[in-house]
Amino acid sequence: MVNIYFVLKIVKNILLIIAAAMLLCVFVALIYSEPIYYFITNAIITFSISIFIHLFTRHLSKEKAIHKRDAIIAVVFLG
Repeated sequence: MVNIYFVLKIVKNILLIIAAAMLLCVFVALIYSEPIYYFITNAIITFSISIFIHLFTRHLSKEKAIHKRDAIIAVVFLG
């Protein structure tokens, strides 16, 4: 059986990394005098989705090990 909560935790962590990377792009855009509205908007949306997933899965699954099926589902969600 696929542990969907564990997969969502993986997706949440990757979304947090993506949101942080988008915020790093803001600094580069400021250096080159580019508009930063789009980077900030996308980072906020990505971070909000990650927080929503965190609130949904924070107390459900305490399992630490990942199985092959869980890894495949995580890749499908992110691919």
